[in-house]
Amino acid sequence: MSTDPREARLLLAPPEATAFPASPDWARPLTDASSRFSGEFLKFAASGLRTQAEFLHELASCKDLADVFQLQIRFMQNTWELCLTGAAHLSKITPDNSVFARSPL
Repeated sequence: MSTDPREARLLLAPPEATAFPASPDWARPLTDASSRFSGEFLKFAASGLRTQAEFLHELASCKDLADVFQLQIRFMQNTWELCLTGAAHLSKITPDNSVFARSPL
């Protein structure tokens, strides 16, 4: 008899068992909405990182303190607008409402 733990796990679990079973049909809109939300959130985060990189590049080119303050004000305004539009966009990603009528819960 082998003492390899991988073989023991294979003996205990049936071959068709998976760590993440397929979701039932009623949950498909939820998983789709979750996938869309994750993708859009990653785009939002990448946009924020791009904005920060541009800010740092512009900050390095500032000649005096007044330029730094103006750049900081513009950066904060742009960041606030980005957060508001991003949050509004993410809040519109919802599953089909009919999914709740078919849910067994």
